[in-house]
Amino acid sequence: MTLPLLMWAAQRGKAIVGYRFLLSIMAAIEACEAVASADTSARHQALRHLDDTCSIVRRSLLRVHRISNSVRRGSPRQRSTKRHAALVVAKLQLAEAQVDTKGIGGLRSLAALLAKIGNSYAAGNAGRLLPEQRLRGTVPVANREGFGWLPWSPLQ
Repeated sequence: MTLPLLMWAAQRGKAIVGYRFLLSIMAAIEACEAVASADTSARHQALRHLDDTCSIVRRSLLRVHRISNSVRRGSPRQRSTKRHAALVVAKLQLAEAQVDTKGIGGLRSLAALLAKIGNSYAAGNAGRLLPEQRLRGTVPVANREGFGWLPWSPLQ
C-alpha cells in the first residue's frame, strides 16, 4: 500500500516536475523535426503531434512559477513571474502560427524558441525565460488554469 503512495509523491516532487517540463520541451523540438522530415501523407499527423506537444509546453509554462520552486507563494516576485510566463506563452503561440505560413523557416524559429526557453529554465531563470526585447509588443495570454475544475466553461 505504501509503494503506490511513494510513487505518487515522487512523480509530483519539484525535481521530477521540472525534469518533465524539460522533457516536454525536448519532445516539442523533436516534433518540429518530425514535421520537417515528414512526407506529404504523414505531415498532417506530424502537425497534430506538434500541436499536442506544444500545448503541454504552454500549460507547463503557465505553471512555471510553481514548477521551478524559486518563487514562494505570496512573494512579490510571483506576479512578475506569472506575467512573464504569459508573455512567453503568447510568443510561443505566435511562433506556432508561423509554422503554416513560413514552412521550414517557421519550424526552425519555433524549435529555436523552445530551445531558448529550455536553456533559460535549466539555468534557473524561471522569471526570465526569454529576454524582454523579444517580448516587446506581445500581449500576454490569460491564465485560465484555475477554471479546469468548473463543471461549465466560463468561455462558452
